[in-house]
Amino acid sequence: MKISIKPFENDNFLDNIFQRAIFPYRLLQHAVFLSRFAVDNNCIRPHRLPYLLFSFFGVLLFIGFQFLTSYFVHKKGNQAVINFTDVNVTFLIISFITFYSINVIYRKDNVAIIVKIQKAYRAVNFRRYKQAIYWNYFGVFRHFVFYSVCIILMPDVNIAIYFYSIIYFDVYVTYGTSLMSFIRHGVETWISEVEFYCSIETDVEDEANGVFKKLYQAYMDLMDAFCIFKRLFQFSTLYHVVDTFIHSLVFLQTVIEMNKRDIYVGKYNVRHFAQVAVLWAFKNLLFVSMFSFYCEKFYISVTEANAACSRLQKQTNMSKHAKRLCKNVQRFNRAAFRKMTACNIFTVDASMAEMFNRLEVEYIVIVLQFALL
Repeated sequence: MKISIKPFENDNFLDNIFQRAIFPYRLLQHAVFLSRFAVDNNCIRPHRLPYLLFSFFGVLLFIGFQFLTSYFVHKKGNQAVINFTDVNVTFLIISFITFYSINVIYRKDNVAIIVKIQKAYRAVNFRRYKQAIYWNYFGVFRHFVFYSVCIILMPDVNIAIYFYSIIYFDVYVTYGTSLMSFIRHGVETWISEVEFYCSIETDVEDEANGVFKKLYQAYMDLMDAFCIFKRLFQFSTLYHVVDTFIHSLVFLQTVIEMNKRDIYVGKYNVRHFAQVAVLWAFKNLLFVSMFSFYCEKFYISVTEANAACSRLQKQTNMSKHAKRLCKNVQRFNRAAFRKMTACNIFTVDASMAEMFNRLEVEYIVIVLQFALL
């Protein structure tokens, strides 16, 4: 059987179907001044100075709004609300500056990860774009669901602007989840391609050699994409875990104080504040858990790739090129593959989400115990 090898386009050229798959998050990122890259004439490139200045101006608007919020709360608010606002505003301002800096520093990596994924997709003849498009639109839709519910619970312009500004941070997690899904689907498709080509026979030595070299390079591209992914999202993962943990406890303590003293924030009482606080905490826990879950599914797909290579090497009719591919992939996984960590503090996998949720509940119980004494 003759095996055909399709030539690759230029590395920075994005296929239309791939652009459609990433379009939902590109749209959302532009809405919060957090675009990761530009696409001109179907070619991807890092953002240049004009957009970086525009993005910086948008971040300054978010920061300015936080300062104004703090000013008016200090002018009219109760001490419990002032303490909560001070913690919240300080945390957000530092985070806005840090996240913007990360986006600028790693702007070339933001392009490289997309290029690596698409290059691998071309090599393995990826076909599940329609599913990816649907899930990415759903991922963006989740942001607007949480945002809309918060506005319905507390219909106020200032509160609407506040929740709009913190989408800036949530986009990091949901976009990272989408990229991890892309990489995982690439590995799963790679396994299918390897099994297919190992099941057919060809009399043309050069063609077989070329096919398995192409598949090995595709696997390396996916692993390179994962390495870039770890650099891009290790800090944002740490931020969301710490932010969710601290703010959940601060929210709870503030609600307790407001309830004891019958404090109002504007026209809203403790019931409104508590509803939004619970919704916000649930949203963050959901996003962090989903991110960890998708990372775990990717690790499983790498394990399945190893298992497939071991299984295929036992076949008696395996060509030497196929055996070389399987051995090289297994050698790479043993020597170089490592799970993602959040700034070397904890490993991002399914157990992380479980331990974090358990720790969060334990501390919430402690705060409630002190409140009821």
